[in-house]
Amino acid sequence: MQLSLWPLTTAIALGVAAPAAAFTPWVPGWEKVDPIVLTGTLPPGGEASASFLISSPGKYRFSWTFDRAFGEDAYGEPENVVVYHQYGWVLDDYEGGEWVWGTSEEFDDYLLTSSSGSVVLEISPPDIFDQDGEGYYQTTYWHYLSGIGLYAGYALESPVGYRLTLAQVPEPASWAMMIAGFGLVGGALRRKRAATQA
Repeated sequence: MQLSLWPLTTAIALGVAAPAAAFTPWVPGWEKVDPIVLTGTLPPGGEASASFLISSPGKYRFSWTFDRAFGEDAYGEPENVVVYHQYGWVLDDYEGGEWVWGTSEEFDDYLLTSSSGSVVLEISPPDIFDQDGEGYYQTTYWHYLSGIGLYAGYALESPVGYRLTLAQVPEPASWAMMIAGFGLVGGALRRKRAATQA
């Protein structure tokens, strides 16, 4: 009997282990890609970027690392590169069960750096500005991420390898659910092993 319940127990445990904050797209066709990784070698004066759309609210950690230490350029100035993320606000209308139009405004957030680092980005949930009495029309306005990248101006003496990573930061509830789920999986495997030996 215990052996026959093992597949069901495992399926439930794996379901519990999944992140609690599931992705719900605000606009059809917008997908969350997690994590986003951009790697390569940046030459002096070069630029690299990755474009995407994320409409899933929450916290995201944007990290960057380089394969060598930064020194000085030919003019005695410290070497550095600029890392940036692009974000914006979107205004959309929802009527009759579908999105009917949208406008957006895009911004760039720049950081001059000569060392590896990271920053936590906050993607806000949508705000409802207007909705009729029947609930068929609503206007939403929300923050989204659309790209990450880096570029080197004249202060980079020689090429540098880089790695940019953007990944969603799990909420505390998600970690708790994952740990509980893995515990249930371990318990199910122990029961199966005991039943097989018996």
